[in-house]
Amino acid sequence: MMRLTADDLKKDVDMLLDDLKRNYEIPSVLNSVRFLSKVIAIALVVQFFLSALDFFIWGGEYKGGFREAIIVYCIGFLGVFLLPSLVLLIVCHNPVMMISCLSDETKKKSVLLSLAKVKFKYVLYFAILINLFVGVCFTLNESAMIAFMGGSWFVTVIVSTIIYNMMMAPYFTPAVVSGLSKVKELLSASTK
Repeated sequence: MMRLTADDLKKDVDMLLDDLKRNYEIPSVLNSVRFLSKVIAIALVVQFFLSALDFFIWGGEYKGGFREAIIVYCIGFLGVFLLPSLVLLIVCHNPVMMISCLSDETKKKSVLLSLAKVKFKYVLYFAILINLFVGVCFTLNESAMIAFMGGSWFVTVIVSTIIYNMMMAPYFTPAVVSGLSKVKELLSASTK
């Protein structure tokens, strides 16, 4: 990756601001939901894998048989779906909506957005690996522990958000913060 200067970032934010001065389409909340559903789908695939592993190892241990196992797995899926979704919705809604206002050309050109996307992928891979590790430990430890994976994802999403913010912090120079404040003002004024 190329080295960035404060001037490069300022120019990038100015480009974002100029793009928003055009007559853009007001984004739908569905943009935020689509983004959220992609991230949660990954967590649900991991949960499915861990549930299958749990049933393979502990299937005979469930006193209620297959029905009890299904109930435990449904509780796990519900936890994995609801708990991280809440945090992700709070953290990601505004940035996703802001990015949705930008033209496709600007999204492709923006150094800051490209950087944010790359860092987000790193943090997402971190969250997946941590939860796979925790899930395998839960599964190998005892039957039905897999139902508690929602809590693991919840904590991991919070920790990942903190890590992501720390990774992006060096790029938020005073000029970038000022420019992003202007972007927020421009978007707020246009929706009133």
